[in-house]
Amino acid sequence: MELIAQGRDADVDALDADRVLRRHRDGGPPTEPEARVMTHLAECGYPLPRVYDVTGTDMVLSG
Repeated sequence: MELIAQGRDADVDALDADRVLRRHRDGGPPTEPEARVMTHLAECGYPLPRVYDVTGTDMVLSG
């Protein structure tokens, strides 16, 4: 994995040419509620990254 970005609470690593892993440092909140909202809004036509997988505080998204 290649670190491509860092935010206040999370790091973003490139998994491959199409996907990234956003991982909260120091635990962080569960990402499942955020992923559900993102998926719903994308289905309503809002331009958001596709959520591929959610595990604890990790989220795999389209890059």
